[in-house]
Amino acid sequence: MNLNRALRKRASKLRGKALKQLSKKGSGSDLATLSQRLGLEQYEKVLAHFEKPKEENLPTLAVHLMEDLFRSTEALESEHVEALVPESKARQIDCCAGCAWCCHEPIQCSILDAISVAHHLLNTGKAEELSPTLDAYLATIAPYENRREQLKQSFDPCPFLGENHQCKVYQARPIICRAFHSTDVGVCTSIHEQKAAERSVPMYTGLFGFRGIRLSGARQALSELGMDDRPVVLAKAVKLLLDDFDSVTESWLQGGDSFESAAVR
Repeated sequence: MNLNRALRKRASKLRGKALKQLSKKGSGSDLATLSQRLGLEQYEKVLAHFEKPKEENLPTLAVHLMEDLFRSTEALESEHVEALVPESKARQIDCCAGCAWCCHEPIQCSILDAISVAHHLLNTGKAEELSPTLDAYLATIAPYENRREQLKQSFDPCPFLGENHQCKVYQARPIICRAFHSTDVGVCTSIHEQKAAERSVPMYTGLFGFRGIRLSGARQALSELGMDDRPVVLAKAVKLLLDDFDSVTESWLQGGDSFESAAVR
């Protein structure tokens, strides 16, 4: 394990504080109390990986951080979302398989999200198959120079979107993709057809935010440990990881800037 002693010590100190906070957290089920507790739980889980690492190497640690986050997020979905946001049952959410209007802009996400997609592609043997599409897409969005607002000028389909408008990395899709939803597909269609500068769609903001609670806790922990926490352009970050997964993840977990060329500006 290449984690230095100072990093493990810092993780231990931060985790100790987090555990004390968790012991004092109330058991209330209101949205604010629950959100704080869930975020803090994920924060503590990430720190535990660094305090007493069980992984043999840094790339494995990166994968375990990602897998733990996605398992926790899925559990949150099944246990809490419907109870906390009952309007998602009472009102219509128009999103369905094959409707992919929201998949026509460069996805901006966390580094853990990019690791999820890259790991999935490498594990399923789909990396080589998607490589030409990914390269072509990167050439198309290159003029936007990773700038947040300029990226929204692109309406090209996500490189991980299949011909039948089905996501090719659905199981490993970023959390923002899991959280995004629309209550009016007509608005989504209009935005795409008109190439509108404003892409806001009607949604349940509470539901959208709650689905990202676990990710927020994980990102806070990584940031406080000195890792790069900038959002990245998904396609660019995945390309970096597919080219050399081990080196890129090792550098990142050691505080390096291996995702510099993919960072959103």
